[in-house]
Amino acid sequence: MFLDRLHNANPNNAYVMESCDVTVLFASVSIDSALQATNELLVQHQEAVNIWSANYFAQIRGLVGAATGN
Repeated sequence: MFLDRLHNANPNNAYVMESCDVTVLFASVSIDSALQATNELLVQHQEAVNIWSANYFAQIRGLVGAATGN
């Protein structure tokens, strides 16, 4: 299970976890356009972006810290 693997991960200072809430950040930008732009940037910078098991994940609700027990 993803949360179990995340909880057991042992990152060091070389790792950065990014999180953003873009539900209504820019109401004039369509969700599809924002997702396409994000995907293009991730592909463009794939050498600098680590993904989990070749997948991007969306957090639906709650805090990652709460989910991992931190």
